Amino acid sequence: MARMHHILLFQGLVSFFLGSAGRIPCLFPQNLSSYSSKIPIEQIKEQDIIGVDVGINKLAVLTDGIEVKEIENPKLIAKYEKGIKTLQKQLSRTKKRSYNRNKIRKKVAKKQRKLANARKDNLHKASNQIVESGNIIVFEDLNVQGMVQNHNLAKSISDGFWGKLVDMCVYKAENAGKYIEFVNPRNTSQLCSRCGAIVKKDLSIRIHMCNNCGLVMDRDLNAALNIREKYIRHVWNSVKKPVDALTSTYRKGIQAGTMKQEEII
Repeated sequence: MARMHHILLFQGLVSFFLGSAGRIPCLFPQNLSSYSSKIPIEQIKEQDIIGVDVGINKLAVLTDGIEVKEIENPKLIAKYEKGIKTLQKQLSRTKKRSYNRNKIRKKVAKKQRKLANARKDNLHKASNQIVESGNIIVFEDLNVQGMVQNHNLAKSISDGFWGKLVDMCVYKAENAGKYIEFVNPRNTSQLCSRCGAIVKKDLSIRIHMCNNCGLVMDRDLNAALNIREKYIRHVWNSVKKPVDALTSTYRKGIQAGTMKQEEII
């Protein structure tokens, strides 16, 4: 009887520590950096502000106004798509519940896992580079879901996984005590970063060429400079408030239409 009591007591302790999921709960924080405080605003210099343009040919272009960093887009969908489509065609021709069908289905699943893992690995590397580049990282406030509805852009946007990249940057910056900020995307690609003239161009034109001042540069770099400048002009140089509050105020003003036309160019 005493032995049975000890067995039941042992089982109870095991259940308590393992829990319903059968895993030992973490009694201490796994990532101590998640408790890091924000870098004080007064310690941040203007050169610590990084403008980021996410794109199609390049996954992202970063600039602090002087130095430029480009993160290549490996275009993983194109790399794996042909093999997956070939296997899916073979799968559609096989007999249901046959040995060959099961074999090909496993091959398809393996290819899809490889694509997912490659994407995840690429996004982690890219987001690490972006967060390490500065203390305030500024993105455009893009409606990625709406842009995916455009069939001409859908595959390129999905390939780069823009939304997921920004999400990763947000939580990594939070852990590092840094700031992720957003600005209105209006005209960031069309505006000349040197003279402010509007230079109309569609997505097929990858070089910014300004007839007004003669500036010629990569389209994505021009956009990254405009993103950074827009943040500095509308937020950084304004009244001394916490950055998060400034940006939320700026975004509400844009949405409510309370800002003047020239302020949101």
